[in-house]
Formats: sequence, C-alpha cells, structure tokens
Amino acid sequence: MHRNLVKLCAALSILASAHALLKVIDSPTRQVKSLDGFWDFLPDMDHEGIDQKWYEEPLDEAGPIRPMPVPSSYNDIGNDWELQHHVGWVWYEREFNTPALWLNKKGEYDPEDRKIYLRFESCHYHVEVVSSYPFSLTHSNISLAF
Repeated sequence: MHRNLVKLCAALSILASAHALLKVIDSPTRQVKSLDGFWDFLPDMDHEGIDQKWYEEPLDEAGPIRPMPVPSSYNDIGNDWELQHHVGWVWYEREFNTPALWLNKKGEYDPEDRKIYLRFESCHYHVEVVSSYPFSLTHSNISLAF
C-alpha cells in the first residue's frame, strides 16, 4: 500500500465542518477517505516556514510538533495562552495509506488513469496544500468548502 503525505500551511485556523453543503459520499464510482483525526501540528509564530521550506521535510524536523485534532480550531485546544491568541501561520501534516483502488496495477498513482480529489470542508482564510503526489494548491476565501 502506498503512503501519502499531505501538509497544510494555513493562515489563521483550520476549521472542518462535518455539515458542509454538497458533502461527498461513497458511491459505486466514488470512494471517500476521511482524513479526520489527529494531525501533526506546528505553529509558525515567526512566519518562517515558507522561506525555510518546511514543506520539503517531515514537519517534526522544523520544530516540536504536537497532535492536533481535525476538525477543530487550534485556538480552542489546550491551555497555551500564546496559541489561544495566535493569529497567523500554522502547519498541519498527516500521512495516510492510499487505498489500493486509487493506484494502478504497479501500485503507483497515475493521474491519467485515475483522479484523486482532496476536499477541505472548511479552512479559514488562506491555505496552501503540498502533497507527495505531484500537485499543490492554494486557496484564499472565507470558511467555505473547496
């Protein structure tokens, strides 16, 4: 089974909503994998992660990570006063197993053979997504699904 890594560099906070409009559901032609759960989390208090390319290495090499539940608002988790009042960049990282149905016969992802869509139900303001698959995306908006 292939392992995939997804990193999020988010301005402000990531707030996932389980009740978004047009929620994706499993069907005979669509398989859904939830990434809800604990993610590695690192606040970027000095906004240095992009310049130092934290996205190129495991997040724990950039600093002390902590587990952060998703969906949640990091400002509401724990009793760290600085984090509760932080408005700025934070990083989330999650590794997961790619379902075999998403891969070709060689066990590799082939974008010509199958499309994989990441859906974020609610991220606050600005998000940059980096994946071990050959893509990345940037999204700026209020807390809407994308």
